[in-house]
Amino acid sequence: MTDALNSRVARFQTNESNVDSWVKGDAQATVDFGGGPVRSPAKLIADKDAEINQSAAGVLASATAQATTATNQAGIATTRASAASASADAAAASASAAALAGKVYADTTTGLANTTNGQYFSVPVSNAQDSLILYQNVSGVATEKTRYPSSALDALSINRGKAYPLRSMTRAGTTSAAMTQWNNLILKVSVRGAEAGKYYRIGYQTNEAAVGSGSPFSWTLTEHSAADFATTDAGYVVIQNYTNPAPSIDRNGGIQTITIAPVQRPNLRFDITIDAAQLPASGGSIDSNSSNSRPAWSWIIDPSCYVQSAPASSITVDSMSINSGKVYPLKAATRGGVTSNANAAMNALVLGVKIINGDATKVYRVAYQQNGATLSGVVAYDWIVEEYDAATYSTAPVRTILMSYDDSVYGAQQQISPTGGIQTVRLYPPARPNMRIEITCDASQLPAAGTTVDAYSASTKDGYSYIVDPSCVDLPRSTGLQAGAWNYEGLYWTYSTANGGTLIVIFRSGSWLYQIEFGPKGPNSIPDTRRVLRAALGDPSIAAWTTIVDNASGGDWAGPLIFSAVNNGDGSTSKNYTGGNHAADGNSSGGPSARNVSFIVLADGAPVTADASAGVAATIKLIAVNEIFAYNTVSLGRYVVRETVRFDLFPGIVGVKKHVQALEDVLMLQDNGPQTFTVGFQAGTFIYYGANNARTAFTSVTNSGTKSANPNVWAIVFQDAGNGQLGAWMDRAFGIGDGRYVKSTWPYIRGGGASNTKFYHAAIVDDAGIPLAAGASYEWRGGWAWQQAASVSANLDSVMTVNQGDERVVATCRTTGETIAV
Repeated sequence: MTDALNSRVARFQTNESNVDSWVKGDAQATVDFGGGPVRSPAKLIADKDAEINQSAAGVLASATAQATTATNQAGIATTRASAASASADAAAASASAAALAGKVYADTTTGLANTTNGQYFSVPVSNAQDSLILYQNVSGVATEKTRYPSSALDALSINRGKAYPLRSMTRAGTTSAAMTQWNNLILKVSVRGAEAGKYYRIGYQTNEAAVGSGSPFSWTLTEHSAADFATTDAGYVVIQNYTNPAPSIDRNGGIQTITIAPVQRPNLRFDITIDAAQLPASGGSIDSNSSNSRPAWSWIIDPSCYVQSAPASSITVDSMSINSGKVYPLKAATRGGVTSNANAAMNALVLGVKIINGDATKVYRVAYQQNGATLSGVVAYDWIVEEYDAATYSTAPVRTILMSYDDSVYGAQQQISPTGGIQTVRLYPPARPNMRIEITCDASQLPAAGTTVDAYSASTKDGYSYIVDPSCVDLPRSTGLQAGAWNYEGLYWTYSTANGGTLIVIFRSGSWLYQIEFGPKGPNSIPDTRRVLRAALGDPSIAAWTTIVDNASGGDWAGPLIFSAVNNGDGSTSKNYTGGNHAADGNSSGGPSARNVSFIVLADGAPVTADASAGVAATIKLIAVNEIFAYNTVSLGRYVVRETVRFDLFPGIVGVKKHVQALEDVLMLQDNGPQTFTVGFQAGTFIYYGANNARTAFTSVTNSGTKSANPNVWAIVFQDAGNGQLGAWMDRAFGIGDGRYVKSTWPYIRGGGASNTKFYHAAIVDDAGIPLAAGASYEWRGGWAWQQAASVSANLDSVMTVNQGDERVVATCRTTGETIAV
């Protein structure tokens, strides 16, 4: 027992000595434990280092050889090339794995000190992307071979320092270098609602620089045509400028995403993910926009980042609002060498444009909206519309103003109702008598009242070079009447379905032609006279027409009414006009006060309905049926009166007959009968027919005297050297034209006063109101006559042809105002 124990102790002492020698042995030591030599740990590590380095060198050499072989084989067969490439990849991977198994040192200095030429070592790094860098000792120099990704690397940070999500392109012949600042800063981009055929760019980040008036971290974003991006820089749009507000960036917030809704493309969304730690020092802007010499000037957001669908929005998009905020119906263009940015306010306001009977050789511009500003002492919502020769627009444009805010030159314009939402304004340029301009706009997008929408006043203005898209220009249609087919007898007419139905009638008077246009107009779309023009005798299709009066945007000829509902009114005591051209507020705002329910055109008794139709007729009748609110049912939306208005057209004559029927009990306070616009005759003279008077220089501060003093007055006749003669009459022997409802102190004909140059007849004027029971009605007739002033004998003032129904009557007036009608 004792001997066995002593033996074991002796063996332990021997092994203890061997273990100590083995542990402390150097890189050359081995220890024999009785079963053969065992390498010390130091020798084991040294031997393994040698094996690893030898293996890495061999594998890398093998990889190079295999890669070369694979490249050579690529031209022989696709299948063999793929296999060779795979072999090369596998070999390279093996080399990396082998090298990575080598020593890991704290830094390259230590790594070089512990390796020999050709050996590999690794150094750890502490960033979000990498964990190790593999080096090779090349003659005492640490040569980086590869990096191994960190487990902290994620989808957001993987793009740091890389080109994506941007892409190098050629722009207008320039291919720019990369912008390191963008590559480090921008990790991800999504363009939601992108338009097909467009490229989008990030061009500028202010980075708290003191520029513009935007936000501390404002952006410049641009939109380009993809089709010609490589060849031209014309026509791109700055959809978000550094002067526009933008979301803030938390400089200490690391990776973050901001969303930008460009001011000129409100249906777009740019989601930009950035690493704020990569921003330059505050105040150092990032600029790849100001010059084509800037890095990344030609770079775009990679199209794989575009999502071609509208972003989620609370806005309901329909056929009227779909263009809101978009360039269309306008179009980018170059004007006299200037290519403007889009005008965001104009794009938001204008939803549609039609240039009816435009010219294919011209371009048109919607340049300005007054928006309640005061111009020439007048507060209005007038437009400026321009015309240019298309051939010279880009180089030497010459402007023709078709519409502007000066009513004395361009006529009164239909006004925007600021609270009326989406609406269509119709303009009739005096210089283009056959043209109509329709602008559909969203009044809710107007800036604050008094702030103009200006793409007109200077070449630096946004939208200065933009034109109406040519697809919005409707070229003239054939009249359907062969040249020479009209011998100037009767009425030459054309009809189109545009604008709710538009009838143009032309007739001869002596050596002149007159043209009268009819159709719905104003806030109620009530059919009435729109325009009167004159030209020398000749082919009407090529005549040089001069506008006499243009009130296509509004203005009554057949007249409004003042009346109240006897029962169940809203309590209003306003006594406002309703119907005709008067809106709900009695003037031009607040929505309609009436509606047209029927509009019929008959040429020699035959209905006219076909678009672009034309012909010659002896007589034409227009019949309109309208329903009207009382002044005390406007807020209730209740129609109380129905009127049927018939216009009887003969050469030189527009007769009118009005039949008014109560739909419920009403009180009729005022009906002016025929009303007359005197524009075009205010430089001339006038005379009352049926009163003791003489021809007098024009003034609107006049009347025919009271009913009791001058009961026989029935017409007024204006004359002008340039425009001929205009007469307005009321048949005092028909219906209530006899004056039964006109108070005795009121004149049968009166001017509008110093600020109103219209003239009015009188059918009903009663302060208390004339009761009209439900179903009861009244009627009157009268009209207007245009003609070249005729020479008359010395004791006669003038001659006028009028109608009494279908019968025409010639009235002569003596120089003293006495008249005879035969």
